[in-house]
Amino acid sequence: KPLSEIITYINKYSNNVMTRQLLLTIAKENNDSTGNKMLGRKAISDWLQHIGIPAPELIIENGSGLSRNTRISAQTLMKLLKHILDSPLQPEFFSSLPLIGIDGTVKKRLNDVIPPGSARVKTGIIDDVRSMAGYVKSKNNKNYIVVALQNYKGIQNTTGTLIQDALLKWLYEQ
Repeated sequence: KPLSEIITYINKYSNNVMTRQLLLTIAKENNDSTGNKMLGRKAISDWLQHIGIPAPELIIENGSGLSRNTRISAQTLMKLLKHILDSPLQPEFFSSLPLIGIDGTVKKRLNDVIPPGSARVKTGIIDDVRSMAGYVKSKNNKNYIVVALQNYKGIQNTTGTLIQDALLKWLYEQ
């Protein structure tokens, strides 16, 4: 399948198995060898350096979001989302992100609070971690990049979602 279709399945439905396979494929495609996690990590790190986003804090364990060891800073994630805005691949990436109130992992979020489709965000959740990154279009037609990386005991429960929803609503109101 085309990469844009694979990325859509990964982003809209948090398909961690496909994400891991993508890491291995990136390794194979960039090194003309069998795919392995180490070469996939190196290819991603090299690409980030190439586009001017050094990410010394970046740790990718297995490619999926289900890892206690994976790390990225909010600043690096924001720089990457900003880079995508000027990328020729921006339309494909945007279409891969779940739309608030419409589809994917955020289909039931913020219904009747902000207009459906006002935000495109990828979310993540594991015990004691809640994350969200993407874009919000405000009611005044301003575009915002949003990144929320929450690490706190129990944050994956209701509190993390409430904080993220309040942030999205606030950005929409700007």
